[in-house]
Amino acid sequence: MKQYEFHDLDINTRGAPSWLPPEALYIRYPNGTAQPIEDLIDGYQTLTVTGRELLPYTVNSAEVSGMDGTVFREANYPSREIVVKYQLLSKDEIEFRAKFERLNYLLKNKEFNFYFYDDPLFEYKGTVSASDTPDAGKLNVVSTFTITCSSPFKRLIHPTVYNFSDRCLFTEPIYWATEPDSIEITMNQATTSVVISNGTQTIKVTGSFRVGDKLLLSFGDNPDIQLNDQTNWSLLDLMSDYENFTLEQGQTLTVSPSSNVVLKIRRKSL
Repeated sequence: MKQYEFHDLDINTRGAPSWLPPEALYIRYPNGTAQPIEDLIDGYQTLTVTGRELLPYTVNSAEVSGMDGTVFREANYPSREIVVKYQLLSKDEIEFRAKFERLNYLLKNKEFNFYFYDDPLFEYKGTVSASDTPDAGKLNVVSTFTITCSSPFKRLIHPTVYNFSDRCLFTEPIYWATEPDSIEITMNQATTSVVISNGTQTIKVTGSFRVGDKLLLSFGDNPDIQLNDQTNWSLLDLMSDYENFTLEQGQTLTVSPSSNVVLKIRRKSL
C-alpha cells in the first residue's frame, strides 16, 4: 500500500505552497477552471479516497425450479460511489461553522465534474449523496462524504481531436464504447446527403449542402445538429442511430461524401 506524506494542519494548510495530498479532489467549473478544496478552505486536507478501484458487475439472474444455481440474464455496471475522507481544523466554533458552510457551498451542485490530483487526465461527474456527522465538541474533526456517480466511468477532461477526409481507424485505447463530443464536417462538394458510419451504426443527414457548408453534430449533455451555425434538426434522417452512436478501439469511422472532418472524443475508462 502506498504511503502518503502527512502534513500537520497548522496555520498554513498544506505546509509548502506546492504540496497537495495525492488524492486531493479538484472541483471543475463550467468555464474549465478547477481548484482543489485545500486551496478553497484553510485547514481542510484530504486523507483518503476509496471507490475508484475495481468495479464488479451487478448480475441479473433467475432461479429455475429443479436446477442448480441460477440462469444468467444480464450483467451491468452499477453507479460508482466515491468516499472522500478528510480532516478539517478550526480555531474556534465560529470558524468551524463558517468552514462547513463553505464546504456545503462548494459541493452544492446537484451534479458537478471533479477529478483527483493523482489522476489529472480524467474526470468524474457526480452528486454528494451521503456524509458522516463529525464527533461533537471537537474543532479538529475527521469525517467523510460520498459522491455518487450515476455513470461509473470517468472520461478524459480534454478531447482527442482527429482530422480526416473520409475514414479514420481508431487505435487509441477506447476500450468501452464512447459517444463522441462532436463531429464537424465541412463540405468539399455539393450533395444532398451525408452518411456517417462506424460499421454497425449509421447517422444520415439530408438536405441541400453546398461546397464550404459546415455541418456540426454535437452529442452528450447538449445534443445539437447545426448547419452553418444554425440549429436544424430536420436534417436528421429518422432512422439514424444518432442517440446511441458510439466509437471504440478497432472501429473505422467513415464519412461520405469525402469532406474535411474534425472529430472530438473523450474516451471513458473505469
